[in-house]
Amino acid sequence: MKKRLFAWIVLFCLLLTACAGEKEPVMEHPFVLYFPLQKASQNAVFATKTIDLDVSELTVQEIVVRYCEEQPPKGANIAIPPQWKLQEAHCEHSVATVSFQGTGVSSLQTNTAAACLLQTLLQLSDVQTLRLSAPGQEVIQLSKEELLLEDTGMLPQKESIVLYLPDEDGRFLLRQTQTVEAVEAADRPKYVLQQLLDADVNGTCIPYGTRLLSVSVENEICTVNLSSEFLRNMKLSFHEERMAVYAIVNSLTELAEVTTVDFWIEGAPLEELKYMKLPSGIRRDEALISPAETEYFDFSLYVTCDDQTLVRLPCALTEPTEKTEYETAIDTLLAFTPLDGAKACIPEGTKCLSVLREDNICIVDLTSEFLLGCKDAQQEMLAVQSVIATMCALDGVSSVEILVEGLEPTYSVSWLKNLRQPENEWFSELSS
Repeated sequence: MKKRLFAWIVLFCLLLTACAGEKEPVMEHPFVLYFPLQKASQNAVFATKTIDLDVSELTVQEIVVRYCEEQPPKGANIAIPPQWKLQEAHCEHSVATVSFQGTGVSSLQTNTAAACLLQTLLQLSDVQTLRLSAPGQEVIQLSKEELLLEDTGMLPQKESIVLYLPDEDGRFLLRQTQTVEAVEAADRPKYVLQQLLDADVNGTCIPYGTRLLSVSVENEICTVNLSSEFLRNMKLSFHEERMAVYAIVNSLTELAEVTTVDFWIEGAPLEELKYMKLPSGIRRDEALISPAETEYFDFSLYVTCDDQTLVRLPCALTEPTEKTEYETAIDTLLAFTPLDGAKACIPEGTKCLSVLREDNICIVDLTSEFLLGCKDAQQEMLAVQSVIATMCALDGVSSVEILVEGLEPTYSVSWLKNLRQPENEWFSELSS
């Protein structure tokens, strides 16, 4: 019995010795994949998994594809959300650019994916920085120096949102970027709208008391359902209507998932304001955004919405031109096309022959279409008023004289030839 027990002990020891002598296979091309730990410690936020991968024979896209296919080690999570699909990946000038399509996730998940992907790709000698394009997020650029290898509150839980708010003079919308706590992608349109409606914080141009009843996004169309205060408390100005509408439209279309906006009031589609038309699928208006350039030509056009009175339309031109500001203003007025319910007062085809300013008097010489194209005395009067109001809004001009083909025009209403300066009754109450 003792001999049999001794034999078993010897056999067990031999097995242990044999097992101890076995070594794990040495990888010919070890490559480390980095994943987020389920519970990050003060010393680490990454879990690692080593695979055999000859990166010298693979493109960056092939490496990222392999990374997305690998399962994380025990105690770690996947880094790339399953609802993302790789679009492209390449490296140029030490920057690895990786783009995904699919459904947006939280800012925290996106930043986590960026950090893990960069840490993995840094093993490539020609990669120093990652540019990650992810669904519903602004492009993230992360460098080797910026990569967090310790948990200082995990990965960044802040994100940037863009709001369009009125400038100091209330003429244009200013693009303002705000850093906020990370917001889930599905909640981002609602969050943006709530920020716009917070007049105390942002000095918004949304009518006072407006409440957000609901918001939804489908097929890149964002439907915004507002309370009746949006109509009831809207300022009596065509320009103010446009500012309120495009503050919302331009802010929402900064989100990747929104292309157009539909307005509803108390659950019913909103087709028009007092004067402004609101078709379905309103797109952003870049012309209403204050130019980034320090110098630009800021002026106002006077057009009509009701064929009876004038409304003001602020304009900003940044492109250099050899023309004077007076020539630029009249040319822009003559080229005006219908916009948001506003339309030109001056007959189509009218051209400017010359513009001169003598002291405070601006002399505008127009082609014959200015008179021949007017269908009645009312349009003739609006055309004259439109030119005078637009030119008198420029610095240094207090009165305007209109010529047609170099001659004093013969109007169907004779007293029009005496008009030189704007009068209050020309303007709709909406433009005051």
